[in-house]
Amino acid sequence: MCSSDLERIRNLGQKIISVPVLYYGLEEEVDIRGIEKRNTNKYGESFRIIYQDQTRDFHINRHGLHHVYAALAAEGIKKYFTRE
Repeated sequence: MCSSDLERIRNLGQKIISVPVLYYGLEEEVDIRGIEKRNTNKYGESFRIIYQDQTRDFHINRHGLHHVYAALAAEGIKKYFTRE
């Protein structure tokens, strides 16, 4: 799992060819994308996750973009290890 927001991380991922690399972030060209991030209330943030043309609503009980990135990474790991 690599965040695509930092160009140096993206370039590093391109050099790793022996393992699959999934990119996550808020841009369109990533594998796992967060969209429509919004503060719902004092109890956290809601957003949508897009992965392989599937969209899922997601809520975390934390505030901050770094928590959104952590949730995207966790969702990516889950998708990778539960694929058939």
